[in-house]
Amino acid sequence: MVRPLTSLHQDDRSVMEGAFGFGRAGVDYFLSNRNTISANLFFARGGFRPYITTKALIDSLYTPDKTYSYYERIADNEGNFRNMGTTISFKHNFPKAGREWTADATYNRSKNSNTNLITTDSYSVPQYELVDSYVQQQRMSGRNENITIQNGFCKSLTDKAKVEFGAPRLD
Repeated sequence: MVRPLTSLHQDDRSVMEGAFGFGRAGVDYFLSNRNTISANLFFARGGFRPYITTKALIDSLYTPDKTYSYYERIADNEGNFRNMGTTISFKHNFPKAGREWTADATYNRSKNSNTNLITTDSYSVPQYELVDSYVQQQRMSGRNENITIQNGFCKSLTDKAKVEFGAPRLD
């Protein structure tokens, strides 16, 4: 079976606009010369708006009749996300130098949304009169939440070597 030849000429233009921000703040409190408790807060927020324009001319090179089609597609997207979290840490330095125990608990929460509006217009060729038009919309969203608890012990073996042990717990 011989398949007919086709030709596709496509022009795309993509523009991305957006912004992103991140912040973090923390504090350490020295309970004693060997014990420290720390807390920090962090957040991130962003929004992106890609805009894509596609123009495509397709011709099938049938003999003797050629057929043509032309369409223009515009994809207008908007995406947003937010992330917030906190960490509480404890550190104990043992009396013997080079030994320490740490424990951390981290809580993290994020949320995102994305909307995509796609408009496709089909035209007759060679008159370039509008034949058909349709619109598609996609909406997506998500949430994420997690807690991480971990602890560890560190011991120096020499000036250049140390050993570490730890145990995370993921919920």
